[in-house]
This record gives sequence, C-alpha cells and structure tokens, in this order.
Amino acid sequence: MKATPSRRAALSSLSLVILAQCGAPTPLNVPRFGPTESQAIPPPPVSGGTLLVTRDGARAVLSDPDRDRIYVVDLRSRAKIADIALDAGSEPGRLVEGEQGLVFVVLRGVDAIQVVDARDGRAIATRAVCAAPRGVAYEAQRGQLHVACAGGELRSIHAGTGSTLRSITVARDLRDVVVDGDELVVSTFRSAEVRRVSSAGLVSAPVAPAHFTQSQQRVTSSSASSPTTVEQRFEPNVAWRLLAKPGGGVSLLHQRAQVTPVTLPMTTTTASYYGTTAACASCSCSVVHGTVTQLGREGAAPLVPMATLAVDAAYSPDGTRIALASAANHTVALYPSLLVLRASALTPGRECASERITVAQPSGQTVAVAFSPTGTLLAQTREPAALFFADDGATVALSAERRHDTGHEIFHSNSGSFVACASCHPEGADDGHVWNFSAAEIRRTQNLRGGVAASAPYHWAGDLPTMNALAARVFLGRMSGPRLEQPQVAALERWLDRLPLPAPARATMDEPASRGRALFMSPRGGCLECHGGERFTSNETVSLRNERLQVPSLRGVAWRAPYRFDGCAKTLEERFTRCGDARHGGNSSFVANELSDLVAYLETL
Repeated sequence: MKATPSRRAALSSLSLVILAQCGAPTPLNVPRFGPTESQAIPPPPVSGGTLLVTRDGARAVLSDPDRDRIYVVDLRSRAKIADIALDAGSEPGRLVEGEQGLVFVVLRGVDAIQVVDARDGRAIATRAVCAAPRGVAYEAQRGQLHVACAGGELRSIHAGTGSTLRSITVARDLRDVVVDGDELVVSTFRSAEVRRVSSAGLVSAPVAPAHFTQSQQRVTSSSASSPTTVEQRFEPNVAWRLLAKPGGGVSLLHQRAQVTPVTLPMTTTTASYYGTTAACASCSCSVVHGTVTQLGREGAAPLVPMATLAVDAAYSPDGTRIALASAANHTVALYPSLLVLRASALTPGRECASERITVAQPSGQTVAVAFSPTGTLLAQTREPAALFFADDGATVALSAERRHDTGHEIFHSNSGSFVACASCHPEGADDGHVWNFSAAEIRRTQNLRGGVAASAPYHWAGDLPTMNALAARVFLGRMSGPRLEQPQVAALERWLDRLPLPAPARATMDEPASRGRALFMSPRGGCLECHGGERFTSNETVSLRNERLQVPSLRGVAWRAPYRFDGCAKTLEERFTRCGDARHGGNSSFVANELSDLVAYLETL
C-alpha cells in the first residue's frame, strides 16, 4: 500500500525513527512493491541529480531519463509549460543554467548536450560533446561550459557556439564538475575522489574523503546477556553528487562501504550480514551508508541515518539546510525518501547527522532535489513523473506515461535494513569495493551489466545456479528483505539482463590494440582457454589458488578496476605483473611492450 504524503510525513517523525532503529520490527519496515510488470523498453538505473531551478526562481527544468523528455515548469503558476521529446535512448541527465535563460542538459545516451530556453521551453540545439558525458558546469566569467566525461576527458566549450576550447584528460570514471572560484573541481564516481583543475589546466593529485570508524554492539544468541563491541571501519566510495556550497567551497554526497570483516548478524532474528531492522544501538545499521563530506574540513563526516541510496543533494540558499533524495525508501512506509538536515549536523567528529527537519513526503521515488532562491524545497519523482513542493505537499504532474518496472523497483528498494541492491551495484554496475567476508573470502563486487542471465551460475564461486537462488541468498538472507515471489524474481532477472555494457573505453582498434589482439588470440598466453567466445568467457567454475571461482567475462573490463576476484590489481597492467602468476595472468610469456599492447586490446572490449 502506498502511503500518502501526509501519512509519510507523520510516519517519518523522530519517535518512529527511534523505534525503527532501536525497537521491535514492524511491518512498516518491510518494502511493498507495486503490481508485477516489466517494461518493453526497460527504464535505466537511477543516476539522480536531474532537477534545476533557475537563478530567478521562475522556472524548474527537469530531465526524465525514463521517458527521454525534458520538462519546464513555471514555479509561480505551478504549471508545466513545456514537454520536450528527445530521441529514444537520449537519457537526459545533469543540467546547468547559462545566460539569458539558457539551460544545458547532458544527454548521457547520445554523447551530446541539449540547449533549452527555460523562459518559453523551446529546444534550441543539440550539440555533440564527448563520449559518455556525465557532469556539466557553467563558468560565467569566461562564458564556458565544462563537461566531465566518463572516459576521463574534461572538455571546456564556448557556451554560445559550442566550439571546443580545451580538452584535458583527468581520470577515467569522471562524474561531476563544479566551478569553485577560478578553479574547476571534478569528481570520480566509484572511487569518490576529487581533483582540482587550475585555470592553466593543471590537475591536482586526487583527494578522497576520510575513512569513518564507529563502535557497535553486536547481539547474538551466545552473547545476549553480554553484547560484544565491534569496531567497524568504512572507506569512501560511489560519489553520487558533487555540489557547490553557498559562499564557496564544495561538498561531496557519497557512500562509505565497510572494510572491516562483514561478520555474523547483529541478532539472530532481526538482521543479516548486510544490515539490520532492529536492535541497532548506533547510527549505522548496514555495511553501506551515505554521507556528505564538506571538502577542506579535516576528519570524517558523520553518517546520515536512513539515507539509503542517497543519489542527490542540495543546499538551501543560506547554506543552513541540506536536502537529500533517498531513491530506495519509496517502498518502505516508515522511512523518508526526502530528508532535510541542518547543515551543521555534518560537522566532522559527530556521532551521526541526526538533526533532521521533518518535511512533507512525495509519494513516488525521489531522484532529485533543489531549493528555489527563496528557500522553497522541490523534489523530483520518477514514477510517477512529478515535481513535488515540500512546503505544502503540492504536486505538478509531468507525464502520464507509466514506467513502473518491478525489477527496477526491487533493485532500487531499501530491503528494510538500510541497504539496496543498487547500494553496491550503482547504476547497475559495481562499486569497485573489495569485501572482507572472512580470511578465506576476500571478494570484489561483481559487475551486473552486459547480460547477467548468461553468466549463471552466480557469484564468484558459481554456487548459486539460478536467479531464484541468488534472490533467496542475497535479498532475503543477507539483506533482510522479504521473500520474493517467482514473478518478482523473473521481473528482476529481466530488468538486470537488459542492462547494457558501457561503450568501450578505447574507441578505435588502433595499431597497439591490433597487436594486442594478435597476442590475445595466440596460444602463448593461453587467454582463449578461459576467455574465448562472444562473451570472452568459458563461463566455467574452475579451481584457482585452491578456490572454486567463476570465469568472468572480459567485455567492458576496462571499466572494472580493481581487478581479480580479490581486487589485487588497481590497473590492468598490474593484473599481469604484481597480481599475476604462471597459471593465471602472469607476464612470463610477454615482454613489457607486449603487455602494453595486450592492455590496449582489452580496453576495446
């Protein structure tokens, strides 16, 4: 049953939050999914950050990657004034305002920028920009757009003509770019690193947010009378949004993942390996949590309770409040999908950011947030497509086209224990994290893109033969989610199986890549013994280093650092040197220049 805005606001009061974290389980903790259905064209994974309010407060401009549309809403009359249809697969994303009402929208799916006049909602032009554009910023002093591209390119463009003025290679997996004074600040997605780029084009060394440590009491059947205190350490990863702070400086909305061993449940009845629904004595109840780091401040920012899959954030104009969009809480009646905190609560050294301000809640899945110049909080929901006004609970419908997909919904849902599938598989891929399940089981998160059904049996050990077995082991057993019915599992598998691979990191088969292909196909290295065929895998479970491991596909491998099942290699080069051996990926068969060619070929897959 879907909760109404007023009901959700009441349920998310502080008293119920305390009950959810420290009291008995309640059905309100359990996710509820809509009618089971799959879309013929699957909706893309949630990326967040698709809402902009113009500087004069007159318009809201929204990207809708699910429907390939851009909307313009008049905020005074609260009416949609434009509905711009894009080519199928455009996947509009980040937006930024330039001059004279022009808004620039990143089209992630077609490597372009769409120019829109927000004053009357006209589509002005579509400009090719770079492969896999992700973030965009506008620098008024120079009249330039800056576009961060996932392949590593930071491109500066004349906002008026679209001509390229400068292109700098920064680092692969770029996510966002922000103007901070006379410098640009760019972030990388999975590693949650930030780099500064000077006006002269000099790129600084990467800086990552601080690690976070907390002590937590664990209660099991053997220690019920005397809880065990366990120290948990988390490292930053998955930077969903880089945002400018009012008055200068930048903050990073990101996740942190546990690096200390993931141990047995906190209790024998209400928790699993990955999280808990009750008896949580501290702020963090799961192996992944969200936070906002104000860069330039020493120390780890406190975690934000209940910020499950927080994909977007925005500061109020005076900088005293910060809003977060929790894209996973829409199916759980008890937890808010729109969170507002006092920004002071994010000061390093605090236990957790618990100074939450209660606001009305939208009824759909919240994917983006923004404040107007006067401080009005707006939120965007993707299904149904709507613009929500948090001050009075009003809603502007954006589209009647239904895009509900059960697989998408399950994947992006809080399981009830403050973790979602997308927490570790952001945008359907992977977080690049290496998990410590035991001394004998160090495992890197696996990537899900490129046809997951053909990779069965599942998990590194290949011990789960079907999606039903995977759902039972992970969603039910490790994530404390409800048992999924067979049609729901089938819908999840259909949605996952259609997640496309990213474009190859190396766009052309140049001379080094051609030489590398010849080496790969030759018997010298034995690559084809395990990595042959269309998917570049035998899909067998083999014995390696005294462990049974599934042979992974090499398609899209350039995007999946760190490498090997235990994350030993930070780069593909290291996979053949410090992390290789004579039996698997060693470099005894190749000299240095041949390894370089082999890596070049792998980057084309």
